[in-house]
Amino acid sequence: MVFSQGGSHFKTICSRCNNTVLGTDYDPALRDVVHQIERYFTLASRSRLSLPRTQRFDYQPNRFLRAVAGHLLAANGVPDVLSIDPVAPLDAALRRYVLDPTQCLPEQLCVYYWFYPHRRRVVMKHSVMGFLRFVGGNNETIYGHVFKFFPFGFWVSASRRPSAIRRAREA
Repeated sequence: MVFSQGGSHFKTICSRCNNTVLGTDYDPALRDVVHQIERYFTLASRSRLSLPRTQRFDYQPNRFLRAVAGHLLAANGVPDVLSIDPVAPLDAALRRYVLDPTQCLPEQLCVYYWFYPHRRRVVMKHSVMGFLRFVGGNNETIYGHVFKFFPFGFWVSASRRPSAIRRAREA
């Protein structure tokens, strides 16, 4: 990873994927949503106006999600990309999704998201969260990648929703 004025840069994807697939096809959708939300919060913090508690933003969900997935795929160390080891199934599924605009998000993938009000960027590849039996779970885990940047946090998971989360949502 290289730190630069524009943020973090990973030199792990080809120029076509970086410039055309991400830069031209998908990143504008991600950038537009981020700018809309930044404008909303800037207005809310600098104005005496009372803004609505709920705000709708126009966006292109397929391009938006493909941009997030593409940046997760790009966020690898160079040794990981040059390795002859087999590609992790999560990365293989994300790669097919990003590179083929006709493909739907694979059924085995779940994307969780939340508001992330911090400027620090975080990328955690191959992360696991566990649910222990004594705290309402049944020793299940969620495996995936975490990607956080203002104003979003994402957990892209390769596993179906564990029963602990299902029970919490149904309650």
